[in-house]
Amino acid sequence: MSVMMQAGLALVAVVALTAIVWQVVPKGRLRTGLGLVSAVMVVLLVAVLIKLWF
Repeated sequence: MSVMMQAGLALVAVVALTAIVWQVVPKGRLRTGLGLVSAVMVVLLVAVLIKLWF
């Protein structure tokens, strides 16, 4: 499996887990923290995909 495919699968996994957590965790500080962490992970994975693409 290529590195680009692994990065794409990781991106899909992060988005899916974030959606699940968003439904389960009530509003509050924990949900905000998890949202921030997942947003940073998504940005990093997109940056990796862009770097691998070009």
